[in-house]
Amino acid sequence: MTPRPIAACTAATRATDGDQHVRAVADVMNLFAVVAAPRLPVPAEHLVGRLVRIPAGRCRYRDSGLELVVRRVRLDISQWYGGAWVWLEGDEIADTGHSLGWTQALVHVSACVPAAPIVGHPVQLRPTAPQNRG
Repeated sequence: MTPRPIAACTAATRATDGDQHVRAVADVMNLFAVVAAPRLPVPAEHLVGRLVRIPAGRCRYRDSGLELVVRRVRLDISQWYGGAWVWLEGDEIADTGHSLGWTQALVHVSACVPAAPIVGHPVQLRPTAPQNRG
């Protein structure tokens, strides 16, 4: 057996350790990449057109609670949260009952319980593009 220089041993060790490190990081990332449909307490279509009262702490990226007239449940982009969170789109409602405008919210599924149908607020579909008259 011919002894190898120390530098060659260190380089070989680093390459092996590096490969193991890369594999370990990939394994950890796969743990976080849990793809699961949100586990809603009611079907998504039962939320559309309804008022949902979301308490503080059940909506990410907000400090306060939220009242939302749901216009769309984004199941397509909600699958990356392990089934526990869902993106909702709709009209935020002020304490006075007036609409504050359209917003998106990442909401814990336990808060997705419709309060009541909204009278006078029909479900609005996204407008279609005007016909090309050219």
